[in-house]
Formats: sequence, structure tokens, C-alpha cells
Amino acid sequence: MARKTVVLITTGQPSTNPRLVKEADALAKSGYRVTVLYCFWSQWALAADKELLANKSGKFVLVGGEPRTRRGVYWWTRVRTKIAQKLADKFGARWFLAEYARCRCYPELLTQARANRADLYIAHTLGALPVAVRAARYHRAKAGFDAEDFHRAETANLPEKSLEQILYLEDTYLPDVDYLTAASPLIGKAYGSLYPDLRPVTINNVFSIAQQLPALPLLGEKALKLFWFSQTVGSNRGIEEAIHAIGITKKRDILLHLLGSCSAAVRADLEELATRRGLQRDQLVFMPTVAPDRLIRIAAQFDVGLALELAVPLNRDLALTNKIFTYLLAGNAIIASNTRSQAAFMNQYPAIGKTYDIGDVPTFASHIQYFYENRGALNQCKLQAWELGKNELNWEKERVRFLRIVEGVLGPAPVESGNQV
Repeated sequence: MARKTVVLITTGQPSTNPRLVKEADALAKSGYRVTVLYCFWSQWALAADKELLANKSGKFVLVGGEPRTRRGVYWWTRVRTKIAQKLADKFGARWFLAEYARCRCYPELLTQARANRADLYIAHTLGALPVAVRAARYHRAKAGFDAEDFHRAETANLPEKSLEQILYLEDTYLPDVDYLTAASPLIGKAYGSLYPDLRPVTINNVFSIAQQLPALPLLGEKALKLFWFSQTVGSNRGIEEAIHAIGITKKRDILLHLLGSCSAAVRADLEELATRRGLQRDQLVFMPTVAPDRLIRIAAQFDVGLALELAVPLNRDLALTNKIFTYLLAGNAIIASNTRSQAAFMNQYPAIGKTYDIGDVPTFASHIQYFYENRGALNQCKLQAWELGKNELNWEKERVRFLRIVEGVLGPAPVESGNQV
């Protein structure tokens, strides 16, 4: 029996979309032919992609150019997107203006998707959704969508015309997908209330236990090391509250490490804030962005992982980001803000750390102080997090749920293989 083919589509890059990479790996190892279509998103991700994709199965195709080696195509697509955005603002989402306005590489992705005949097309971003659905229609195939965010509420104060385009894309194409997965229970619930026929299934932002260190590192040194990461270090991410909280403790050996792409202006602002809050220069440490596969081992060097999401916009309140699941496998105790998703998660697993109300910096500071003064309790939280990641919240468990969804749409893969291309 011929192997079935799956095409995964994103408007970002593999290094910026670990959920897509995990799904592609799972499908390839289960016997499906896999092609990934992706677009340039960020300069730092080019080097990260090279490292990440070196040993990956399947075919990964960069579409729509990039600013160093295929500049002409890249800049033309940017100009075209700007024109489409202006036209969509004036005339609305019709005439495919929303598709062009919300996806820089829309026609190039669609051409590639149609050229890669598949049994299933899976979109991993909103801009990729029309591509997957239209390619599936073209080949009379199936389509799926992974909602990592609640897209109509991703941004606060979204311009009316931009919201109109997002609503148009969701309302036009989501009813035609054969399944919808969501990155948190509350995102799934939100989409389920809008499109009840889809019955979204939660696939958590977890990672493989193969990335876990062979033993839990219980760090006994005096300094308490806090860790936060993202693709971008920026304002209004909870970092300011963390700096303020450390300042309240008045401890000189509590260190905050921030990993991610950080502009000189943002770094200067955070360093100036740290100085005003009484921190010494060496208490705030900036770390460059790394490939996703290295994050867990880096996080394992620290004591406490910080999940400092805000409740605005609504998407942040509903999301359950990959931070928490990274900290679990790394064996970090967790301090989390009480967004609805994070509060529900921490209530379900109270032994892994502590929660504070957004904006309640004194309580945040008291949690830091508690872990500083109670290393036994800190190590117990670290152990509980480690065990939870190892035994329950990992990709090996979640992978089974994902593959069952695909099999429910396509039927079982014909072979089990470790290295399908």
C-alpha cells in the first residue's frame, strides 16, 4: 500500500514554529511522506533552521525568498503585501485581498502546495489556512488547522479593518477543515464556541523527553537563578515586574537570565530599570536566541522558570505557552502569573511552583524570597516538575493523540518507520 502524504504549511520558519516541527517528525516516523512549506520570518532563525533541519526527515521548502540570497522575490512579496493591505483597508476582505494582506507569500505557498499533491494539508498559522484549504479542495484531499493562538484576539486595539480580515479568513476557511487542534484547552473552547462542528482537540506545547537531561540537576549553590525566554525580549512581557520583585527582596545573589532576541534600546531600558530598582549590574543577564532543541538543556541550568504572561490581549489569557512545558522537562520550579490558562494549569499541578496575581509584585517577590530561603522546598518543586514532564506532559504522550487525529481523517499509516523522507 502506498504511503500517504502530508504537507504542513506555515508563514514562519521551522525554528519559530516548534509545534510544526514536532508534528512533521511524528508523521515521518509513522510512515507518512512529509513536506513542510515555510517562509522567511526572522534573520536569527536562518542559522537556527540550518542547525535544526540538519537531521530532520521529510522535505523542507523555503517559499517566497529571503533577504540575503533571494532578495528580489523577498522584497517583491513585501511590496505586494503592503499594496494588498492598503486595498483591503479600503475595499474590505473580498477579492482575495485578505489572503494577500495576511500572508506575504500567499500565491507562492498556494502554488507550491498544489504542486505537492497530498492526502492532507495542515496549516499552522492563520495566513497558511487559506493555502491548506484551497490546496485540499484542488486535490480533493483533507485539511487540518493547528490554532496555536486565538487569532481574532491576538493583538490589543486591533484596527477594525485588520479584525475584519481575520474574521473573514476564519469564517471562510475554518468550516472547511477536517479537524482543528488547539494549543490550550481555553483556545479550543473559544474556537469550539464559534465553530461547534469542529470539536477542537487540545495538543499541548510539550517537548520530547529525549531532550531531558539524564538526571535532575539539583543546584545547591547560594545564588538563586531565575530564567525567562522567548523569541523576543520586549516590554509588557512581565519582565519589568520580575525586576521590580527582585529589587524588593534586596538580595544581591538572585539573578535573572533573559534569553531571546533583544534590541539595544530594550536592553538599555531594562538595565536602567534594574538600576533604579536596586539591582547590581550582574543580576540581569541577557542570553542570545538558540535553536529550540537546545532550550531545555539550557533551562536546566537554572532554579526557577518564569511564566509571566499578561491577560491582555485575550489571546494571552487563553494561551498556555511552551515556557511552562520547557520548565517542566528542565526541572525548574515555576512562578506563573494568573492568566486563566496558567491559573487553571497551576491549580491542577500545585506542587510544581507558585502563582501570583498579575500586577501583584509584592506577592511575586515573596515567592522569589521563599525559594531563596527554602532550598528544600525549591528542590521538591523542581523534582515534581521534572517527574511531571518525564511521565505525563511530554511529546511522547501528546504525539499519540495527534497521530490518532490524523488517522481518524486519513486512516492509519501503512508502515512504521524511523526515517521516512
